Amino acid sequence: MTDNVRCITRTLPVPDSTLGLTIDIRSLGGTEPRPVVVFTHGFRVNKDWGFIPRVCAALARAGAHVISYNSRYNGYLGAHSESFSEDLFALNTVSKELEDVSVILDAIGNDLLLPDGYERDDRIMMTGHSRGCAIALLSASRRADIDACALWSPIARLHRYTERQKQLWRARGFVRVPESDRGPAFRMNAEFLDDLDEHREEFSLTAAMSRFHGRTALIVGAQDLATPPSEARELHRAAPASRSTYVEIPATGHTFGMPDTDAPLSKPCMEALRQTALVFDLSAMPEDAP
Repeated sequence: MTDNVRCITRTLPVPDSTLGLTIDIRSLGGTEPRPVVVFTHGFRVNKDWGFIPRVCAALARAGAHVISYNSRYNGYLGAHSESFSEDLFALNTVSKELEDVSVILDAIGNDLLLPDGYERDDRIMMTGHSRGCAIALLSASRRADIDACALWSPIARLHRYTERQKQLWRARGFVRVPESDRGPAFRMNAEFLDDLDEHREEFSLTAAMSRFHGRTALIVGAQDLATPPSEARELHRAAPASRSTYVEIPATGHTFGMPDTDAPLSKPCMEALRQTALVFDLSAMPEDAP
């Protein structure tokens, strides 16, 4: 199969900020109107991490313009996330991530983001992975222009810290997170925690599920230890039954059997894509490139 998906990288300014958003736009192009899908990356990763580029390309082949991006304070710099700033990451908060998505969605709605010649229809959808699902869901629940969400390995709550952890975090002013296979070591300032506490009700993900007017697919691996299926089921119970679909994929975990960027899409990942295409009502089923 010939891969005709184009990837265009551009920087989107953010009002009243010296930092812009680095954005990838994947599409088959042409003048046919297509829906827009926005992919929100998870905690401590970036738009170029793991399966994200291949999943976005597969959704583009299925008939969408697909937007992936680096949030301003995820710490990753450069067109391809080639460097990391711990100082930048330390300043991150959920409110700042939500502001980033709002800027992207406003740019889409005002026809300021897609390249010339890329036509869109009136549908905008959101998908994400792990903690990125929280950002996608909260963003969608605040707007009237989002038609559907596909949440991969979602979390059910942003408050995931014990009182003892929070006391130590605030006493020191930051917490250090060691290096892992998902990213380099970094610190998180207490501002992140303060933001969660200040917006505790506003950041309730079950409340966001009940508010969101569109369709939602909650897609989780049966063997997910990082965000277990119980969290996806909790979100599913919070939504009207007619608007939410719960999909548990057997014999797979948090990343749906995808170990790295260059690996072919696994069968569990392809099933997650198929379920995403269904809830998004895309014109074709996703397929991987050779």
